[in-house]
Amino acid sequence: MIALLDPAFLLPRDDDAMQKDLLWVGKMCRDARIQLLWVNDFQKLLRQLEASQSRKVVYELRRLQKAAKMVHTSPGRVWCQGFDQMFDLSLFDGGNWAQVMANAVVTALATGDRVVMLTRRLEGRNLVIHATGHCTLDEIIRWMLYVQPAGQDIRRVPCVHHERNLQEEWTTRLDWRLPGSGRQATHPYCPPDLWEQKRTRVRDTRMGKPAWIDRHGNGWAKPDIPGVAYHWDVLIGRDDHLNVTAYDAPPSQGAPGTIHHVPEKEKSRSLPAPWIC
Repeated sequence: MIALLDPAFLLPRDDDAMQKDLLWVGKMCRDARIQLLWVNDFQKLLRQLEASQSRKVVYELRRLQKAAKMVHTSPGRVWCQGFDQMFDLSLFDGGNWAQVMANAVVTALATGDRVVMLTRRLEGRNLVIHATGHCTLDEIIRWMLYVQPAGQDIRRVPCVHHERNLQEEWTTRLDWRLPGSGRQATHPYCPPDLWEQKRTRVRDTRMGKPAWIDRHGNGWAKPDIPGVAYHWDVLIGRDDHLNVTAYDAPPSQGAPGTIHHVPEKEKSRSLPAPWIC
């Protein structure tokens, strides 16, 4: 597998936050055995970092990737979709990288390997945050890039922002904390058919809260409570309400996709039957 680095990772900002992001990139490459292709043009962004610790992390990242290759992007043009939205960073004082990144992706695809884009979530670019009280929903609005090299079919490149995106591609658009159909899951989140298509509705408002919609029409919302919660409020129809253990819950909270707890007002009702994806 080959990965390209979103230039937004190199935009000047709080040094601790930048280091955290770049260390995540290195961990992803090591853990998933990803070959990083470094775009030579990034030197322009590196010069803005001056003597920050983040600059040192970048060079360490390049040293860690012993098999990394340098991509010298050509001035040629290819048909592409999503690149202006993702890589025109002019509003963030980062310049326009759309054509550079399109050419870099074509170079990577020419190897015949699977190609992904390691992506930074950036509000106002590829992220919209919906909130009601303590209930939030982080909506990714660009989860796939498309290019068509000359004389070839259209190719797609997933925008990866979390490790789980590599195993379950639907999490590039939908929240990676949603529990999938694991072996123990009795009430998993089932992504809508054709989830990858923009016209497919995956978000709604249920009981006044922003919620993800699954294949069965259920709404999945984060609890409206402060702090960390390890379950989802699953809103079934008009009346039924189920609390399902999240993907990232510790073992003490139960297996992902199983009933976490039954709300007090629901205890007199029969629990919804298990379902499958």
